[in-house]
Amino acid sequence: MGKGKWIAGGVVALFVIGAAGSCGGSDDSKADKPKPVRPTATASASVQSPSVPSPNAHQRAELLVALKSIDAGLVANEDRAVRRSTNVCSDIKGGKDSHTVKANAKYRFEGGNVPHLSDAQTERIVSAVKDTFCSVHESTDTKAQKAQKVRTKADAPKPSPTWSSEADIFKRWAKANGSPADKAAVAHVTRVHGAFGGNGMVDVYTDWTGGMFGGHNPDGKLVVSAYQTWMPGTGSGLVTVYDADGEILANGNF
Repeated sequence: MGKGKWIAGGVVALFVIGAAGSCGGSDDSKADKPKPVRPTATASASVQSPSVPSPNAHQRAELLVALKSIDAGLVANEDRAVRRSTNVCSDIKGGKDSHTVKANAKYRFEGGNVPHLSDAQTERIVSAVKDTFCSVHESTDTKAQKAQKVRTKADAPKPSPTWSSEADIFKRWAKANGSPADKAAVAHVTRVHGAFGGNGMVDVYTDWTGGMFGGHNPDGKLVVSAYQTWMPGTGSGLVTVYDADGEILANGNF
């Protein structure tokens, strides 16, 4: 009887040892598995996004005018329009292909106040971003240096009126988009006040003289018409054109 007990005890002991051994083998197999490797800070920092410029005040004004000429709804929220344009510039500076840049621009600007954008309109949006502040050819500093050289040429220019940035933008628009009559009339504009961020009251000054009855009333009406095309509104705004002495030449709603 005692011998049988020893045999049974030995079998139990061997079973326990075998079980423990199999458990230990399982732990060893887990330890042999490779651990996932996290990306190092150095590897992450090696990819850097390109520098994306932000439009200055003058470039912002030009950008908004260009976008408004495509569809007034694009600038219903001016700050949002600038942010979206900066994102378009990010795609351009990031080296994305033309198709992707246009597709992303359409996705960003379409909807809300602009339920649909054609491919031609989208292409104009991308061109507006490139032409105003996101040039892929020259840096802003280079352009500024060239402009400074033009202004400081040895041949002194004839005295000319001081142009506000709004008048300068208006005249450039007329030169690029106006009829021959518009171009001739807007060329006499010397100052514009209230075109951007105003209360709907816009004053346009010219170098004509004589007031409404001095022979330039038709010219003043041409300037009003050109402004209405440049800055189409809801009809509640008023643009007034003055001569060099501050006399009214013409006015109209936009």
